[in-house]
Amino acid sequence: MGMTGLSPQKQDDAFQKGQIAKQEDAYQKYLMKEYATDGRRWALAVKDKDYDLAKKMGTRMKAILEIGGMPMSRRAETTAAMNKSMEDIIGRGDYSFGLSNVPTRKWFQQDVPQTRLEQLRKELRKQ
Repeated sequence: MGMTGLSPQKQDDAFQKGQIAKQEDAYQKYLMKEYATDGRRWALAVKDKDYDLAKKMGTRMKAILEIGGMPMSRRAETTAAMNKSMEDIIGRGDYSFGLSNVPTRKWFQQDVPQTRLEQLRKELRKQ
């Protein structure tokens, strides 16, 4: 094999796997950088009470990790690293927009019996 310039298949496969692992790691670092950049924009938008931009940035942040194919095991690590890097900004924001207009337990309890009754009526009409 030495004279032909070829190498054993196992050696070639190991090299390719190593190259793929390096490329995946580099891509995940790129995703983490993009996620942190948008996270900073999100936090500044919340601080400035620009909730429309905050919502867009939050959606973009989620998409970066999902579409980028970030493994679930690394998503929490990425979010923790982002939060750690911008503790000064996050602590000063007004996050009350996420707590307003939240359905209460009472609302759910009132709605469930009516919904179940409608489902039953539809099922009975089918028969």
